Amino acid sequence: MGGDGTPEVAEFAPAELGAELQMSPHAAGRLIGDALDLRHRLPKLWGRILAGEVKPWIGRKTVEATRHLSREVTAAVDARISPWAHSLSWGRLEAIMEAAEIQVDPEGAAVAAEGASKAQGVWLKQSDDHGIKDIYIRTEAPNDIWFDASIERIADGLKALGDASDRDVRRGRAIGVLAQPQRALDLFDQAAALIADPAVSRGDEPSAAQPGEPGTTAGRPAARSDSRPPATLYVHLDQNSFTRDSSGMARFEGVGPVTIDQAR
Repeated sequence: MGGDGTPEVAEFAPAELGAELQMSPHAAGRLIGDALDLRHRLPKLWGRILAGEVKPWIGRKTVEATRHLSREVTAAVDARISPWAHSLSWGRLEAIMEAAEIQVDPEGAAVAAEGASKAQGVWLKQSDDHGIKDIYIRTEAPNDIWFDASIERIADGLKALGDASDRDVRRGRAIGVLAQPQRALDLFDQAAALIADPAVSRGDEPSAAQPGEPGTTAGRPAARSDSRPPATLYVHLDQNSFTRDSSGMARFEGVGPVTIDQAR
């Protein structure tokens, strides 16, 4: 029921425990498996839970996040998170676990990263709400960062050109602009010209409903602006990452720990 290194349990144990605790055999089996993982694979965390220092739900979520790992990697995770499990948010604990996995088992982390990269895609929901549809995107972190920055810049451009909608509404409309590259470039030019010269008349600008259409500003072509959004990237590297091979680990702010190959 548990992960690597946990002992076997009698086949009917979940049913018996479930009857005693008034829960389904499936739920009882999960409870047994989590307890086995904590006791045999995460003993430091288990000890703190028994002492009342760490909430049980932290232990169960840690088990769920580490069950696929070997006993050796899980031991490293246990040593890293146990001292902080009572005070850090789950998101920060999860980042510590990911970093431990990369450092202790770089080959396994590389395989996991490759598997995750094959699960990328863009999906449009079939249903719509009065003409509004949902889009789900799963992509590599750099693409996500560029996409978000581009959407934000287009939303700012729409505001500069007179769109008084809320920021989230403008970000939603920005997707339509970004889907038409020339329209996006024209919007960047028009917004840049307007910001540079606030006295420019808006008589020839596109309406708020159709911003970013080709055109001129105040009767003259707008100078082509740099369409790339400004970006500052902070990378945190361990000193050993400069002297070892690709088994090192780096942290990107807003992304979390990644392998050196991913950072490159």
